[in-house]
Amino acid sequence: MEQLQLSVEKRVVTGKEVRHLRKNGLIPAVVFGHAMESTVIQVAEKELRAVLAGGGSNRLISLKIEGQGKPTLALAREVQRHPLTAAIQHVDFQAVVMTEKLRTSVSLAFVSQSPAVIDGTGMLIHNLDEVEIECLPADLISIIEVDLSGLQKIDDTIHVKDLTVPPKVKILTAPEDMIVRVVHVTAIEVEEEAAEAPAAEVEVIRRGKVGEEEAE
Repeated sequence: MEQLQLSVEKRVVTGKEVRHLRKNGLIPAVVFGHAMESTVIQVAEKELRAVLAGGGSNRLISLKIEGQGKPTLALAREVQRHPLTAAIQHVDFQAVVMTEKLRTSVSLAFVSQSPAVIDGTGMLIHNLDEVEIECLPADLISIIEVDLSGLQKIDDTIHVKDLTVPPKVKILTAPEDMIVRVVHVTAIEVEEEAAEAPAAEVEVIRRGKVGEEEAE
């Protein structure tokens, strides 16, 4: 898999003072790994966004750390964002060793359309949108495609065991876990009505109770 490139600088500012970095367009980050000492760094927000948009969470990133001759290969393990603005606040990069297997989650990409949905008789119920895999860094994949064209009738289902991945990639998610299933449209309507009914009944009972209390 092609590596993404990202130039970073070693960081001196720590603690609450990192807020000044963000005001200047820099994002605080850290690089960690069992084969290296943790290093605090800072990276230009614009460049970081471009890398993450290119699939940085599931693709190897070549970190060119200022003052180090050899780039560090890493994955963006955790991206912390502001709860209101979604602005990037901090990133944890995990350095990888090319000869050691790693575990990561990979998103599922749903392709084609289900004939049962196209003809209007069914609708899809999605249970999973990602699975966990294990492989060497060089064998990482960014997505796993799920072909929906085989879902031709009600109750047709795709499980984890039905996924196709390269030979060197092992899926760790339970094989029998359901990914997507076709259900009848009317079944969903009945379930929704049943879910709403108890709430309505409780409201009527509550109002009756209030009326009794007021009467007293």
